[in-house]
Amino acid sequence: MINSIIPYERSYWVLPNKLLAGEIPSSKTESRKIEKINNLLDYNIDVIINLMEEVEKNFSNEILEDYSITLYKEAAKKNKKIEVFRYAIKDLNVPTENFMTEILNKIDEQIALGKRVYVHCWGGVGRTGTVIGCYLLRHEFAESQNVIDTINYLKRTTNIAHRSSPETEEQRQFVLNWSSNK
Repeated sequence: MINSIIPYERSYWVLPNKLLAGEIPSSKTESRKIEKINNLLDYNIDVIINLMEEVEKNFSNEILEDYSITLYKEAAKKNKKIEVFRYAIKDLNVPTENFMTEILNKIDEQIALGKRVYVHCWGGVGRTGTVIGCYLLRHEFAESQNVIDTINYLKRTTNIAHRSSPETEEQRQFVLNWSSNK
């Protein structure tokens, strides 16, 4: 049952009911992972853009579990279809311009098909903010002078509101140098 405008506390709508961004839909506990996945399904997310590397570790050096098996199992229970596309970007880094264009094209393609898209990295701040910033600039929802403020405004009600997004100076510069014709 939906009782919030967002599926969970580290997610935010970039385009209401079209493009959602945030953290990995997983958790150390199985019950919390299932809850997050079911929340995404209840919000009718059709496509997940996973920006994480295939094997990524948390601060405790534990491998972050792949959530896709649980995702597909929970989707099947609800008779829903969901797709996951991985566009791995190393944590705290930026992709090439061509790779970012490929990611943005996939998001645009899926939205044009009427699908709801969720973009995530581990914490929903660095890589996610980089992709969302470039998306906002591509579609002229923001300009380079206000794109960082726009991202931070979009995530203002989340528990990551205090963290600047994108996270690193390299990521911020990548976004600031992006243009609407890419």
